[in-house]
Amino acid sequence: MKLELKRFKETEKSTLGKLFIDGVFECYTLENPYLDNQNNISCIPTGYYHWKIRNEPQSKYPYPHIHITNVVDRSWILIHIGNYPKDTLGCILPGTSYGEDAVWNSKEAFEKVMSKVSNDGTIIITNEF
Repeated sequence: MKLELKRFKETEKSTLGKLFIDGVFECYTLENPYLDNQNNISCIPTGYYHWKIRNEPQSKYPYPHIHITNVVDRSWILIHIGNYPKDTLGCILPGTSYGEDAVWNSKEAFEKVMSKVSNDGTIIITNEF
């Protein structure tokens, strides 16, 4: 299964994107701005990564979520629920719509994405700005 994240806007506080599953638009995304791939405050570099479903009830996110792996110098890059840059911690937040430095209805968008993904796959992240 192939995910594509096409980033379309970056501000001082965030990066907005569109997430596609097998070529079909699914939701908008919110990440931190790019700050040299620093832990917890930067989005990850553009590139080609692997992902898998992670389900650890004892973790900060006790529901199944997507774990993006093989990110150089980074770990625990997730797709999880959240609305604002303070919620990202370097991860990717889904939303049904977006505003300035925010995505909306994150839980709804997250559940839609999770209902369509399988156990693992690839993600390609590109910048369109």
